[in-house]
Amino acid sequence: MAFVPGLNCIIGARGTCKSTIVETLRFLFDSDPSRVAELLEKRSDATDGPSHAGLIRATLRGGTARMVLRREAHDAHSEITVERDTVSESRAYIDGIKAVTDRSFLELVEIYSQGELQEIALSSSKRLALVDRPHQAVVDDAQGRSRQLAAAVSELGPQMRELRDSIDASRRALREGEPLRGQLAQTQAARPTLSPGLAQMRETHQAAERLLEQAEDTVKRARQDRRAFDDAVAQLRATATAAAFLDRGPDSVLTGIATELTARADAAASASEAFKDDSALETLLAQARAKLDAQSAPYFAARKTEETVNEALRQEDRLVEEVARLDRIAGDLRASEAKLESLIAKRDELRAQLATVRNDVFHKRLHEVDRINAEFSDRIILTLNQGTRTEGYREALDELLSGSYLRDQAALCQQIAAVLPPADFVGRVEREDAAGLAQILNREEGQMLRLVSHAVTDDRLYALERDISDDELEITMIVDGRPKSVGEMSKGQKATAILPLLLRSASYPLVLDQPEDDLDNRFIYDTLVTSVACLKHERQLIFVTHNANIPVIGDAGRIFVMSMTDQDHAVVTMQGTVDEVRGEILSLLEGGETAFTIRSETYGLGPHVAESS
Repeated sequence: MAFVPGLNCIIGARGTCKSTIVETLRFLFDSDPSRVAELLEKRSDATDGPSHAGLIRATLRGGTARMVLRREAHDAHSEITVERDTVSESRAYIDGIKAVTDRSFLELVEIYSQGELQEIALSSSKRLALVDRPHQAVVDDAQGRSRQLAAAVSELGPQMRELRDSIDASRRALREGEPLRGQLAQTQAARPTLSPGLAQMRETHQAAERLLEQAEDTVKRARQDRRAFDDAVAQLRATATAAAFLDRGPDSVLTGIATELTARADAAASASEAFKDDSALETLLAQARAKLDAQSAPYFAARKTEETVNEALRQEDRLVEEVARLDRIAGDLRASEAKLESLIAKRDELRAQLATVRNDVFHKRLHEVDRINAEFSDRIILTLNQGTRTEGYREALDELLSGSYLRDQAALCQQIAAVLPPADFVGRVEREDAAGLAQILNREEGQMLRLVSHAVTDDRLYALERDISDDELEITMIVDGRPKSVGEMSKGQKATAILPLLLRSASYPLVLDQPEDDLDNRFIYDTLVTSVACLKHERQLIFVTHNANIPVIGDAGRIFVMSMTDQDHAVVTMQGTVDEVRGEILSLLEGGETAFTIRSETYGLGPHVAESS
């Protein structure tokens, strides 16, 4: 079959494999992988009615399906051949020779099977997919970036909670240990006077001890700093990726920034690698500790000769060690607070990047929605809501709060999902803001205290910020002057409401299998056929149909007439323009010329209508 630019129609009696052509195209271009999987199933002998299960396996019988796409652009290759068998993925070749590695060729055809329009109308994600179709590659790229950013945001949460726990523990230790400083001062003031020799030996020992502890602490902090350094390198790479995503132009400033950041990240990673082996430092520290112990032996021996002084020094040394421990805790606390501030800033930056990516997708969708509304707003009105929380968010909340024994948990999760975006909810739980949650949700503060105490220690809290929100497309149809939402529409009206999302200009073909099945004849003429008559000049259309209005009034450029040569083989018995296959149209779609003439006369339109058709 060779389809022409413009409108192509496939007609034939029932059971002449017209839908098989559509499903073969779906198989070739892997449109809706779950449905393709069904097409490849092994067929069962017993079926409870029509089924597409195993259709392609039975049709190909080990062979290969093949289609050739011809591009009209002068600067592009003339042909792309797409082929597939039942045991491998789709593959493509330029001019039948050079293999195409970019899988975007699978987006070169838009295919909808019989009865699929109603399914799309009822699914928010499928409605959005139709809006995204003209910018599919860009939206897919943005959605992938969005998922990466959301995952990075959620992964920071447990690190931040661990730091907060560490900070709280350090602050408690400092509060509890503060009296030790006073005790040390009192012990030092009351200590007996040391002999000059012992005082000198003590001063030398303490100086060496301080230097060794400082060295040990420096090595410890170097490890921590290196982890922070590695985090900074990762952040450089993330920023470079974001810059490259936002602007891919070869001469753009952002592209230059991305290149420079990537280069610096590579250099920094190489430098970090050189400092990862601590074994030599560990050996030197152990040797220094052993040497100091040996050198300090005379000092401790001298102390034993002065029993009263030794007891006082032992008490003082214990307190000095405890105060030094507090100083180390204070140092660790400052480092942890700085690290927490850094992670908070990093999370805020990632959230801002995520908002930018999602906002870009929303505006691309909004542009498409506005364009469709401009053409169809007298019948169909599309409304795009940004960042609506999905059912996935509610389910994640329900999982988080499982085992909390909160009263009316399901309704509470539904309420939170409707009122609080994930980032806001996570922030309030982190701050243990039970009072704020109680006010926002109009709930008892005691209940919110239980919620917070249950959620604040659970890593599933941070999973809420994964990519579980998306825009939502609402469809309103004007029926007899009254607006109807999708939930109020009949089956036929649901299918009708989706058509404006399909009948739009695009650079790739549109394949529809019997769209008239869910539409009344008046709408087929008022909207479908009139839209097709205009659209065929801008886009290739391939329709399987049993309705004469589509090929005749749409003035199809080529009509294919299908028939069966035997039980298992279908063929194209005739093809041509409306004038060339007029008899087959009358016979197959109108019930024959006599039936058509009788209807015309019954309606009082006269036999001349058959001529004008």
